[in-house]
Amino acid sequence: MGRVRKNRIKNLMRRSSKITTVIFIFFFIIAGVIIARTMIGNHFKKKFSKRPPPGIIVTTTQERVFENVISTFGTAAPIPTQTFKVEKYEILKPISFNQKVKRGDIIANLKNRKILAPFDGVLGKRDFSDDLNVSQSSIVINIEDAMKKEAPLVAKGKKNENIPDGFSDNVVQYCSFGHGNIEHGFNESDKVIQRTFKTPSVHQGYIEPHACLASMSDDGKADLWCCTQGHYNVRSICSNIFKIDNSQLKVTASEIGGGFGGKTTVFIEPIALALSQKSGRPVKIVMSREEVFKATGPTVSSLVDVEVGMKKTGKITAAKATIRYEGGAFPNETYELGAQSAFAAYDLKSVKTEAYNVLTNRPAQAAYRAPGAPQAIYAVESVIDELCQYFNHDPLYVRILNAADKGTKSSYGPTFEDIGLKATLEAAKVHSHYKTPLKDNQGRGVACGFWFNFGGNTCVSLNINFDGTVIVEPGFPLATNFLISTS
Repeated sequence: MGRVRKNRIKNLMRRSSKITTVIFIFFFIIAGVIIARTMIGNHFKKKFSKRPPPGIIVTTTQERVFENVISTFGTAAPIPTQTFKVEKYEILKPISFNQKVKRGDIIANLKNRKILAPFDGVLGKRDFSDDLNVSQSSIVINIEDAMKKEAPLVAKGKKNENIPDGFSDNVVQYCSFGHGNIEHGFNESDKVIQRTFKTPSVHQGYIEPHACLASMSDDGKADLWCCTQGHYNVRSICSNIFKIDNSQLKVTASEIGGGFGGKTTVFIEPIALALSQKSGRPVKIVMSREEVFKATGPTVSSLVDVEVGMKKTGKITAAKATIRYEGGAFPNETYELGAQSAFAAYDLKSVKTEAYNVLTNRPAQAAYRAPGAPQAIYAVESVIDELCQYFNHDPLYVRILNAADKGTKSSYGPTFEDIGLKATLEAAKVHSHYKTPLKDNQGRGVACGFWFNFGGNTCVSLNINFDGTVIVEPGFPLATNFLISTS
């Protein structure tokens, strides 16, 4: 019996020692976690000592800072965070800082929305750091920010000498057109309307992605098949890149599934030619839809101010526009086309248009259905429509009254020949479709547009028949071949 009791006691002691060991290890781990968390907390406390408590933080801006942002920052503790973007013009009521908020509380009253607190926290206030402007990671993606004097520079050495004072070096090109006395024209008017318009950068959205097949031989001759709206332009660009004669590169344009101006330049064609040259084999490249959106140019985004004065009769006495286009990180000529197109449809005694090309940290723009014209014309036509409504004039009547015609000195300089605009407007006015009564939820819009005539390279096949007739078969880029017979 004594031996049995001794064994039991020994077993109990062993179990007790194991339990003690487990408890000791457990408390050792807990102590280590507490010590480590305290050290980490002290580290971040020092790092963020100048910042307000965690929670919802509303970032305010100084004059040299670029946008208002409601944001949060994290600490060593796992707290919820959320970010909202707010522009100054949206704010209807000042935001109260340094107060506790509960989930669901209104923290910002804006024009078109209200921002509610997504969680319990503290509504704090924090300014941007002093080194924001010199930070190498700073970027600008909209026109207003990029034009500011203190904006981060997108690219050096791109600025022309004729840029007006007061802008950053991201404003790289400028032009101005017009004639007459603007102030006198506005003084003669019975109503002046001034409006500002913004349009975003929009991709052409063609169904078929960019694709090509390239083959370059050892002797420098090359064949290229590609989806393009202008194969002569592709040949010219690629031959210049490879420093070969145009005659050494044959470009065959395929039928394309949409282009809208976005397939008038090159993206993957030089790469395919270079890979073929290196490998000695034909190379095919097809972009995915994601690659198309990331790496091929959209149209420009715009910020346009338009001011138009009109008499009660509907006659425009003066018109002025300030156009700002951003087309990515490289200079482009789209801004000038927009300035020339803005008021081109009208016969105006006093008119002035200024335009700026602004660089931003965005993809380079590409053509999109009369590049630069729709953004400027949309703004102008919107203001003219508003004046028509103010005076209760038929929009076609006003446009016929002010339409450019043969002999009109255009807003950008040239004197027009017979352009047919007034005849088109008059035909539209008497057409039955213009008089058809509108049903519920229907409207009828009127606007004038403008675009230039541009020539390009082409080729012809010419045949002289036995009867003396001549057949000319031209090959026009962007158009279908046709036959011309003369005798």
